[in-house]
Amino acid sequence: MDLSNRPELAYLGELAGVIHSGLGNTSWLVIGATARDLLMQYGHGIQVRRATDDIDLAIAVEDWSHFHRVRQQLLDSDAFEEVPGVVHQLRSEVGIRFDLIPFGGVERENGTIAWPPDGTPELTVGGFTEALENAQTVFLPGNQRIRVISLPMLVHMKIIASAERHLRRPGVDLSDVVFILANYLECGHRQRLFEDENDLLDTPDFDYQLAGAILAGRDLGRIWVAADSTRQIEALKTILLPQIADDRPGPLLSQLPAPQLEQSAQLLESFLHGLAGTLKNDQR
Repeated sequence: MDLSNRPELAYLGELAGVIHSGLGNTSWLVIGATARDLLMQYGHGIQVRRATDDIDLAIAVEDWSHFHRVRQQLLDSDAFEEVPGVVHQLRSEVGIRFDLIPFGGVERENGTIAWPPDGTPELTVGGFTEALENAQTVFLPGNQRIRVISLPMLVHMKIIASAERHLRRPGVDLSDVVFILANYLECGHRQRLFEDENDLLDTPDFDYQLAGAILAGRDLGRIWVAADSTRQIEALKTILLPQIADDRPGPLLSQLPAPQLEQSAQLLESFLHGLAGTLKNDQR
């Protein structure tokens, strides 16, 4: 995705250059709300409903010493300063907060990390390796390019987050999921309806938004099938099915605004339909 002609992203291009220099050969990608904004608002003109003032960086590290080393390299660039008492956050010269999320060699068997020395906070990073492998390249002003989590993988991360953070951030993550699903076709996927995904046009009571949600489920499911990690699909089903299983919305879904509940439930159901279809089509 080429956003190199967007002057409002010049600051991000400058920061990307600093991060590339600081991290060297260490792989990293942008995740979270900034990824959503880049891929949807700047990439396809879809106005987001909630702006973000921080940037989440997922960093592939060998161990905790590797993480602390690259963190210090960013501080040594003089473009960032520490956030007192928060080891995983830095602040840029213009006040943008960066959350540094290590994954890879620091992951535990259950796909989480536990920050030393006392093991808190805990954070799920299972799937970040696959997110890096399937990341989208985005070109920024200043001849910079970055890796950005794909929308299907962002949906995955947001669903996991909705289950883990629903008390601290009620409805925020699931609202992002619904927003992405509702606009998925307009993010460069509409033409696929008339090509390799044209079976969706035969869906009874065809609806563009619901077709997009099905397609998002298919795209995410294909990533996990290719990675031989269908347990990730089952994890999402475990979270989402209780939200739409009864006439009354589940506990996570009920955190969304009442006027959105019916459409949100339909989008989640369509997404699950697409996700489950990839399991049925897996012949291995």
